[in-house]
Amino acid sequence: MRTLLSISLMVVAAISIACAAPDNAPELPPDFASLEARAASGDADAAVQVGKMYLAGKGVPKDPAKALSYLQRAADQGNAAAQAGLGYLFAKGIAVAKNDEMAREWFRKSAEQGYAKGELNFGQFLRTGLGGEKDSAQGLTWITKAVDAGDKDAVFTLAEIYFLGDDGALPDYKKAYSYAIVSAEAGNPGAQNIVGVCYRDGLGVERDRDKAEQWFLKAAEQGEAKAQSNLGHLIGVNCADPARRLQATKWLVKAATQGEPMAKRTLGEVNPQIASALLIKEKAKQNRNASSADGSGSH
Repeated sequence: MRTLLSISLMVVAAISIACAAPDNAPELPPDFASLEARAASGDADAAVQVGKMYLAGKGVPKDPAKALSYLQRAADQGNAAAQAGLGYLFAKGIAVAKNDEMAREWFRKSAEQGYAKGELNFGQFLRTGLGGEKDSAQGLTWITKAVDAGDKDAVFTLAEIYFLGDDGALPDYKKAYSYAIVSAEAGNPGAQNIVGVCYRDGLGVERDRDKAEQWFLKAAEQGEAKAQSNLGHLIGVNCADPARRLQATKWLVKAATQGEPMAKRTLGEVNPQIASALLIKEKAKQNRNASSADGSGSH
């Protein structure tokens, strides 16, 4: 089971952590027109702010093309934040054709100026070999620099790296826990799940079932599918307490509706008919919530 969980985490690390998003866009300032005018006239810092706002659609209509334009002009002036943002656009193919080589180059420029998001993303590109040669050791060095600079995404990334083992190296669970607990306490659901696994299996820390359940619950309540599955399995669908048994089943259903394979398999083995009914009910609930969120639901 531990091996399957590690494989699942590895897939997530390769897909979702390979390129961290830019820092949050600022709130819409009262003098946005003045800010945009400064950006248009060559103020690189203003251009970064405006670019991030258009990228996020925060305070202004979302416009990736405008975001690209502002970030490009600031990046060309040597602004490290803009360079990291431009790297992100190339990495994700937002408003521009996806280009790992260009993304890597902009992340490198940003990283060499000491910008944390640039350090993190350049490190990830080095570790994975995206856009150029693979160099796991150098990648880890750059990610560690980002951690030292206080980047929260980098802390979680190191937790995953040490939990899974880096480029064929054995995992270092003590280091994994030391980074994961920092990220978990800051509210990162993926880190909370890792901390739960560490407590459940006694990896890098003394085994503690109650603490494992507490951390799985924190992550599960944020919608983390692996944590929902881990919580359901920890409580147990064969638990003697009927209320706890129902609780376990509900968490497995939530995980299964997100496609979590172990939860789907367990539900199918326990009672396919009940599992199917609960899955239908949970999916209907999710659809109602989605309709309410986009304003299309009934009022």
